[in-house]
Amino acid sequence: MRQASLTLYIEDNYLQGVVVHTDTQAPGIGRTVTPAEALATELLNICKRKADQVNYQVQGVNGTAQRAFLSRLLDFEDLAHAVSAEVRDGARIALGIAPAEQARYTCSIGVDIDAVHERFAEKAGA
Repeated sequence: MRQASLTLYIEDNYLQGVVVHTDTQAPGIGRTVTPAEALATELLNICKRKADQVNYQVQGVNGTAQRAFLSRLLDFEDLAHAVSAEVRDGARIALGIAPAEQARYTCSIGVDIDAVHERFAEKAGA
């Protein structure tokens, strides 16, 4: 019989609310589980209902290292000055935070581009 050792890490994140990180895989249909994995699955089901975010382990990816790097991209005392506002917003989205700097790199949000082209076509034809 295989044995399992699982970790649940629960944090109060002032930007994201209550966040749960686990080193177990997301539940899958037909996957056999040990008693410890079954208990962890029950706890994670409770976490899904009550926490703001649950992060499972992704195969072949060190999620902790990725989150740490993305956080560095947002820290102006670290790498934030080395990247554009668009990259910082991409890091925010990957971390589950709403983009905050769209105005710096998008000037046409909410603009009907077809109407703009029609207006310029009318000016050119007049």
